[in-house]
Amino acid sequence: MVGSIPFGLLVGWLRNIDLRHRGSGNIGTVNAYRVLGILPAIGIFLLDFSKGFLPTFLSAPMVTPEILALVGLSTVVGHDYSIFLGFRGGKGIATTAGVVAALDWRIIAAAVAIWLVCILLSRIPSISSLAASFSLIPFFLLWQPSNTMLAIILFGLALIAHQSNLERLARGEERGFNTELPTPRRRQHDPPR
Repeated sequence: MVGSIPFGLLVGWLRNIDLRHRGSGNIGTVNAYRVLGILPAIGIFLLDFSKGFLPTFLSAPMVTPEILALVGLSTVVGHDYSIFLGFRGGKGIATTAGVVAALDWRIIAAAVAIWLVCILLSRIPSISSLAASFSLIPFFLLWQPSNTMLAIILFGLALIAHQSNLERLARGEERGFNTELPTPRRRQHDPPR
């Protein structure tokens, strides 16, 4: 249930903007960055990250490793297929990062390093997110082999969520990050400056 809370949509509503109808139509961090600006995007990332981190971290002392993996997985599935949005949602990258951070700081640190290298080289968030998601598999094999199946499933979810991005990449139409920070767009009723 926690995973289904659409923080991106709620933060957008605070600015009278429905992210589902702006930019790429996604409620996640990257579209929020493009439409709302950097500060709301950081807020959305942290909220989505916490959806994965807090349930996993707080459950750890009370459940078996297998149940803990299911707790983390359920938050990502809830985010990707939110019951509040007709089983649609975000791409699950921030929530996945929260789950992984709660399970093993070494794995999330290594995956973030992969993401940073890819974003610096490609400037394309979808490539960076998929590379980091894929990197979870060898990192779990190295540090938490019992959770390797979780890593495989998380990567599979990321692939499914990024299907439209992969199609745009194949056509050479996928958008990258701009070199300049975006400015929030004016609302319809705002007077021009």
